[in-house]
Amino acid sequence: IDVLLRKEAELELHAARTAAEEASSLRSRFIATLSHELRTPLNAIIGFSDMIVRRDHYRLTQDKQEQYAQQINESGHVLLELINDILDYSSLARVAPSLSLIWRDAGHLLRTAVDQLSAQAIQKEVRLEMAAPAEPGFDLRVDPLRFGQILSNLISNAVKFTGAGGVVTVSAKLLPDLGAAVEVADTGIGMKAEDIPRALEPFQQIDNGNARGFPGTGLGLPIAKGLTEAHGGVMDIESAPGSGTRVKLLLPPTVVRTGKTSAAANHVARTAPDQSAN
Repeated sequence: IDVLLRKEAELELHAARTAAEEASSLRSRFIATLSHELRTPLNAIIGFSDMIVRRDHYRLTQDKQEQYAQQINESGHVLLELINDILDYSSLARVAPSLSLIWRDAGHLLRTAVDQLSAQAIQKEVRLEMAAPAEPGFDLRVDPLRFGQILSNLISNAVKFTGAGGVVTVSAKLLPDLGAAVEVADTGIGMKAEDIPRALEPFQQIDNGNARGFPGTGLGLPIAKGLTEAHGGVMDIESAPGSGTRVKLLLPPTVVRTGKTSAAANHVARTAPDQSAN
């Protein structure tokens, strides 16, 4: 008995030590990632603003001043996005009790998110579109702000990892159990199946030889997953290298209301950019 107890104690100690080492490693990665992501835009803001302030010393032309001002503006937006991601992730544990749940047309929710990300898609030369639902419209009982954040994170992520000429499609459909599935699919670089769990961890980026060149904290998917679960749903990801990624939000029947036909839900969102001229 003493030997068994001692063996159990050793196993528990080993498990505790392993957990502590993993937590320490995660903190180290967090600090390293955060330090890099904060310093990069801050250095740009300080450097370019210093040159504008001392424009006579650097003999800057008006065009150069405008170019540097644009760099400062873009770096400021990057910094704000980073800070927002960190604040959003840190508040996930408090999200569920504070959700303001109301019924909203599913088509309207998706179309709003697509419209908001259309400029990003145009800049990347990616076609962003919303698939027309095959069935009559339906409502979702969600927090519009938080659910919009889920869609924004997923669409932004899909656009970021899709090359020029690629396609990102957003859709929603009813499920046989009267739940619903909201899907964001892209034709981007994709990832290995074994890398998906890591992609759902905070401050992680998959090192597949292609993704390393993309900036970001790696918080988009973890935040979307946490907010989906706060709504009672589950996030499912399918992906393969070179074949794109498909992210599904599986929502339970308790947040789905059917029985009405919504013109908004049958709307096909505008695409970005327009391919008809090509």
